[in-house]
Amino acid sequence: MLKTILLILAVSADSFAAAAAIGSAGIKLPVRSGAVISVTGTAALAASVILADMAGGLIPKGICRVISSALLILLGLANLLHGRLRKLSESRNKEPSVFFDGRKADMDNSKSISCKEGFLLSAALSADSFVTGISAGLGEINLPFLILMSLVIGYISVAAGVFIGRRLIYTGNVDLQWLGGVILIIVALMPYF
Repeated sequence: MLKTILLILAVSADSFAAAAAIGSAGIKLPVRSGAVISVTGTAALAASVILADMAGGLIPKGICRVISSALLILLGLANLLHGRLRKLSESRNKEPSVFFDGRKADMDNSKSISCKEGFLLSAALSADSFVTGISAGLGEINLPFLILMSLVIGYISVAAGVFIGRRLIYTGNVDLQWLGGVILIIVALMPYF
């Protein structure tokens, strides 16, 4: 249960940061759009857990544990390097994508995130959810609990991000994906301690 919650917190860190950027820019995030973001992330996570669980039946448990840990460590390291990748993108004078700046989700400049824009934002942010789900599915995970907690924590992280973004001066330069990376590495090493 702790592993599941930690995994969800790790994949919710980037949604929180994107929502904080949205809130700080004065962009509204209606409840429906926040729900779309949460459901999309949860669907990616759940689908990958199911796929990995099906594949896991063909692979011995010991090997699954090693593969799972390796994937989580690699994803954790990628999240730790997220800030460097963003700076590299900016140094090449390229406009940062929605992956690096949640404010880019408001594609029509309406100052409100539509359900479509929320879906596209969440799809961009769900790559780590998918890989995390594959590694979690190679272990033992309670799928109904994962889905419920992912929906709840995912929505809360988005709502809290917008709330905090509106109240603080958030420039979008704060990168919280490193925190998700640290959590993923901890989860990867938990079975060995």
